[in-house]
Amino acid sequence: MKMNIKHKPSILVLLLLFTANVKALGPIDCDQLMLISAYWSNNVYAFNACNGEFIQQLDSEGRIKGAQATRIGPDGLLYVASEKNGKILRYDPNTLEYVDEFAAGTLINEPTGLAFGPDNNLYVASFSDDKILKLNGSTGEFMGTFATGIDGPDAGMVFGPDGNLYVP
Repeated sequence: MKMNIKHKPSILVLLLLFTANVKALGPIDCDQLMLISAYWSNNVYAFNACNGEFIQQLDSEGRIKGAQATRIGPDGLLYVASEKNGKILRYDPNTLEYVDEFAAGTLINEPTGLAFGPDNNLYVASFSDDKILKLNGSTGEFMGTFATGIDGPDAGMVFGPDGNLYVP
């Protein structure tokens, strides 16, 4: 039986992916964070990556609506896809303080996935438009559509070592 479920990321899946990445990367520094995007809670939860201790919710002001992908950008800031309000928000990963709204607008429709390319630009999965958008990695300015016809591109996008963008 085929099911068409678009917005049901599982925390278990995220934890399994994180665990797989940790094993692949080797030991981690206990100063690192594990971030869990909680779509229905409209937030991102920060935990100590070594002992699992809860640290805090990323946003206390209600800016995040439908938390999806998180990525550290070339500028060292933490980017969060806020799907339900069509925004890409930035936070300081060291203090977990809000920095600014990196990008928003009518062109960014339900952002779910984020990936920084080898060109340092930000590629955004526009879920309901079935597109991947390209934004200037420094300014957030829309640079065009990178790919179309991808049914519900989602969180987990990554550029591979071959330079190709892989989209779930």
